[in-house]
Amino acid sequence: MNRREAERLIRQVEELPTLPVIITRILEVLEDERSSARDLERVVSCDQSIAARVLRIANSAYYGFSREITTIHRAIVILGFQTVRGLALGSSIFETFFGGGQDSCFDRTAFWHHSIACSRCAMALGRQVRELDPEEAFVAGLVHDIGMVVMDHVMHDRYSPLLERAVRKGEPLNRLERETWGFDHADVGGWLGEHWKFPSSLVEAICFHHRVSRSVNAPGELVAVIHLADFCAHKAGLSVTGATNGVDLQDEALRLAHVDEGRLTALVERIRDEKDQIGAFFTAMSA
Repeated sequence: MNRREAERLIRQVEELPTLPVIITRILEVLEDERSSARDLERVVSCDQSIAARVLRIANSAYYGFSREITTIHRAIVILGFQTVRGLALGSSIFETFFGGGQDSCFDRTAFWHHSIACSRCAMALGRQVRELDPEEAFVAGLVHDIGMVVMDHVMHDRYSPLLERAVRKGEPLNRLERETWGFDHADVGGWLGEHWKFPSSLVEAICFHHRVSRSVNAPGELVAVIHLADFCAHKAGLSVTGATNGVDLQDEALRLAHVDEGRLTALVERIRDEKDQIGAFFTAMSA
C-alpha cells in the first residue's frame, strides 16, 4: 500500500463531519435490545427531513403497499428497525456529500440506483442465510460503496480521471484504485465507517466486499452476501461506471452464503425487472 497516500486520506476522512446527532441517536436505539418501535418513532420524529423520507419511501412504488402509511410508527412496524436505520444512514450520506454540486463524472443517480439494487439483492440473499438478519443485509447493501463518495469528495481532482477511465474502458473501478494508490473505495468506506462508529459487522461488510477471504471475523456471511449482491447489481446493468463486469465473482462468497450461480442468475433477472421500483426508491429518498 502507498502508506503516505493512505495516511493522508485517512486524515481527510477523520476531518469529515461526524454523523448528525439524530443519526447517532437512531443507531443507539437500534443497538439497544430493549428498544421498541415507539422509542425509534420518538427519535425519528425529531427530524422532519428523515421522517419525511421514511414516509415517502414507505409509500413509494418500491414497496407497493395498497394503503397509505401516514405515521412513523406504522412505517417502522412495516419496514423494520434495521431498514429505518438504513434509510437514516442513506439520507445522512446523501445530505453530507451530495448537498452541493461540484463538476464530476461521478454519476450520483447511478450510484444510488446501484446501492439500492445492491440492498435489494442483499436482503433477498440474506433471507437464505440462517445466521443473518435480512434487514441488516439491506443496510449493508445500501451503504457498501460509500468509499466512492468519499474519494470523489476529498480527492476529487485525482479521482475523476480514474472514474472517467473506468467508464470509458469498462474496467473494474476497485482494481484501478488499487493499482493507482494501493487501496480502494472499500478500504476508504471502512475508514469512514470507523470514523462514524458504525457497528463492526457493517464496517467489515463495507471494507471487505471486494476481498471476501480477507474478512477478519470468520465466517463472514454478511461480507459474502454483500459481495454477491454487488455482483448481481453490476450484472443487472446497475453500476456507477456502467460496467457489467465490475465485480469478479469469488467462489468463497458462494460457499459462505450457500448460494449457487443459478440463484444469482435468477436474482439478476429480478433486479432488471425492478428498475422502475428502484428508481422510485431513489426519487423518494432524494426529494
